[in-house]
Amino acid sequence: MTMDLQIAQAKKMKAIQLGAMTPEQAQAAQAMTERLLQPGPMLMTTVTQTIIGLLVAWGFSLLILYFGIALLGSTVKANKLWAALVWIWIPLALRPLAQLVWALATGSLLQYQGLSALVASGDPMKDAGSVLFLLFSQIDIFMLWFLVLLYILLRVVGKLSKASSLILTALYTAIWLGFHLLPAAILKLTGVG
Repeated sequence: MTMDLQIAQAKKMKAIQLGAMTPEQAQAAQAMTERLLQPGPMLMTTVTQTIIGLLVAWGFSLLILYFGIALLGSTVKANKLWAALVWIWIPLALRPLAQLVWALATGSLLQYQGLSALVASGDPMKDAGSVLFLLFSQIDIFMLWFLVLLYILLRVVGKLSKASSLILTALYTAIWLGFHLLPAAILKLTGVG
């Protein structure tokens, strides 16, 4: 999917949203949304969201691992855990870089992340609300690499046993996936998706 296609899809969504507004509201929102749908602002919005999302994810990850290690009978200093946590996220940082290299080499963005192509319907709006699609989109070599590093972190930094490290890795993975699947699950339960 190219940037032009992304902008075209965003403009379709904007038209739907503006259609639901009163004429006065639509006119006021029109100029602002036109500026936001230019490539520069869209890129800056994506970069800003990514940075904020990363900091929030690191914070939640630190809390989960810190308290998980404590509940499993070990102790660790938060600053030592933080430093290790940042390093094990390297595979998750390399994922978008690999996708960028792909996009630059082919001139198009990846249409399906991870294994999501196996369950894709072909309709981006329908897929975005599919719990199974979102689950499969999280499964790739970068996520598996991250989970191996997480297990090693728990063994070395957390000083947990093999079984405890596996349990906390599985719990962390379940929370991670739950966080990514929750919006689609809520839409399904409410009958919107």
